[in-house]
Amino acid sequence: LSMYNFIQIYSTKNYFNEVNCNTYLGYINTLADEKSLIGYHTLMNGYMGKIGSPISKTVFKCLDKKPNFSKAFSMLVNRPTSDCHLKKSRIHNSSYPAIFYLYGLGDVEQDYDKAYELFSNSGDYSGIPDLAYLAYMNFMGMGVEQNPNKGIGLTIELAKKISVDKSPEDFTKNQKEQ
Repeated sequence: LSMYNFIQIYSTKNYFNEVNCNTYLGYINTLADEKSLIGYHTLMNGYMGKIGSPISKTVFKCLDKKPNFSKAFSMLVNRPTSDCHLKKSRIHNSSYPAIFYLYGLGDVEQDYDKAYELFSNSGDYSGIPDLAYLAYMNFMGMGVEQNPNKGIGLTIELAKKISVDKSPEDFTKNQKEQ
């Protein structure tokens, strides 16, 4: 608990100090080694350069703002899981690994077929635009036979899912008022 409290305190910009990086990384690595879910995922996100949380952002700063995709992928495939985390549609089982395969990040060999398969397994609410990746891959013939019509169809399907609450006129009016 004290390690986690230290990590939380020193992840705020008021207390961040590069001198503390070795201690900071040591503590978060210890938590990850002990399979602390928050510590593990935070460290993994820091290695990916995914800096949505202050703690992941501090990990990334302590790594000189250089992602370590090899370490991130290793952590991704070896992360602690329970039965509810094993579904193919979970973001950590589909979208994240798919991106590693699509771009060949770290030690992962680029594999369009594997990327396409993993993007196809993703759920609707992963936060990653899997449908956009699938549309592009169909359009370009990456991991699947080239099919521009299917790519366009998936793009239209994606556009239909985008919520638009205001008309363009309302948006322009709102911008002028601000």
